[in-house]
Amino acid sequence: MKIQIVDDAPYNVKLLSSYCKKQGYDVVTAADGEEAIGVFSAESPDLILMDVMMPVMDGYEATTKIKSLTADRWVPIILVTSIDNEDDLLKGIKAGADDYLSTPINFKVLHEKMRVMHRISDMQSKLKENLSALKEYHDQAEEELGLAKNVMAKIIGMSQIDQDILQHWIMPTQHFSGDVIAAKIARSDKLYACLADVSGHGLQAALMVMPISQIFYTMAENGVSLASIAEELNWRVHQQMPVGRFVATTLVCIDPYSRTIEVWNGGTPSPVLIDQKGKILHRWVSKHLPLGILDKESFDVRTEIIQVEDEAQLFICSDGLLEAEGEDTQGFGEERMFQVLCNASPIERFTSLTDALRQHLGSQLAHDDISLLAIQYKPQKPYELIAQKAITKKISETKDVDAWTLSIKLGPKKLNSIDIVGLILKWSHLMDVRKSKSSDISTVLTELYTNSLDSGILQLDQNMRLEPNGVSRYLSERRYRLLNLDEGLIEIEMSRIKDGGKSLLEIHIKDSGKGFDHQMVMKNLQTKSRATSVRGIPLVKRLCKDIRYSGCGNEVLVYFELD
Repeated sequence: MKIQIVDDAPYNVKLLSSYCKKQGYDVVTAADGEEAIGVFSAESPDLILMDVMMPVMDGYEATTKIKSLTADRWVPIILVTSIDNEDDLLKGIKAGADDYLSTPINFKVLHEKMRVMHRISDMQSKLKENLSALKEYHDQAEEELGLAKNVMAKIIGMSQIDQDILQHWIMPTQHFSGDVIAAKIARSDKLYACLADVSGHGLQAALMVMPISQIFYTMAENGVSLASIAEELNWRVHQQMPVGRFVATTLVCIDPYSRTIEVWNGGTPSPVLIDQKGKILHRWVSKHLPLGILDKESFDVRTEIIQVEDEAQLFICSDGLLEAEGEDTQGFGEERMFQVLCNASPIERFTSLTDALRQHLGSQLAHDDISLLAIQYKPQKPYELIAQKAITKKISETKDVDAWTLSIKLGPKKLNSIDIVGLILKWSHLMDVRKSKSSDISTVLTELYTNSLDSGILQLDQNMRLEPNGVSRYLSERRYRLLNLDEGLIEIEMSRIKDGGKSLLEIHIKDSGKGFDHQMVMKNLQTKSRATSVRGIPLVKRLCKDIRYSGCGNEVLVYFELD
């Protein structure tokens, strides 16, 4: 330990130096305050014995300036003085002195004061080391946390959400959120969305979110039905999560062309649909238990579908938003949320709600993760109203024997569970069919397959769709018949052929149903009559080079240009 002695009296300097050296300390000296500052900078002593009354610069000023040079290192300064009035003592403390030693010097007292200062200095050094190690650990943890957050965000797929269509907000109670928001536009242009709230908080809950988001994106991309997505997610959660853990979830599928919104709600607050004027059009009250509670046999896949003709906004939130307590311990509540949303203009609703929640919380922290999703619903013109131009040029029936052919047969069980259009498109990509053609091929396959399934196998009356609320009733009836289907067969054959040097996709679909009056439908198309009860045929005719129905209307052959 090195001690600096500052005094303008040589005798005092000699007396203190002699004592300190006998105690085993190294000693450096200075004759006044100004010299003391230079010696301190050069020698870095561990303790300073400072006289108060000195020429050039007194001990008070020297103490203040030396303290300003110590930075984060604690160097105790003991003022050695005969002054004992209260004002001078306070002046020394304000200057930065750590203790006083009265003269004449009592060396026993000096010994104890130096011993105490030495002990405090050692504690300060250890504390500094611990703080340094803690900071290093903190910096490393923050770096790993940032990396984990980045990985989680990519796995969950937040970057896939289109901000023009959706707005989302998640406020976790810890570094990681147990809530997840995901959205995907399928090849059929249907918008799928998911808001899931895992029981629990932090990293443990966030890890449970990962498989949910991955399964959702995979199935949504392939256009799988909302019921099938809910069923698959429930089975995975039931199988993989610990007992007592569950996931409150809202699943949404929006078809802008059929102008429908389909929702499966298992344990989340009611999603609400609000029109442009601030009127609540519909609320989807939860009718199911959260994912993971029921086994596969007991799980209810039924969804609720409504038809919406005009633009609107769909808001979905987790219970953390409604239960968020302000400084008055009152929850934010559903009534307050509806009031904020209905009183704001459409463009300001999302921001108004998040601002209102922050204002409600004040300085309070939310006790649960909070998530909010807003979807801009914009219905499109029905396929039947799209202008079309018939193409009737006859093509060669000669097939290229080297081209590929895909044949599929689907029985009643698979008709209800497989997204056959998505699977065929994925396979066609492997066969080098240009992705730029995927959208049109998807539309053709979807319309032909849906017509074969709905009109042929399920025997649904397409005219039902034209009645008030007809689409909702039609889809509900369709879902019911699919769930109870015990017979029926659809055969699909798709081939890539050559005709006059051009590449064509030949699509042949046949079902075991009773068919329909295809001759009348085709006649109506030629006369541009809109009195057709079979969906999608005008659009298929517009997109394809040729379309031919045969038999009782249960068999169709189309040719699609690939070049």
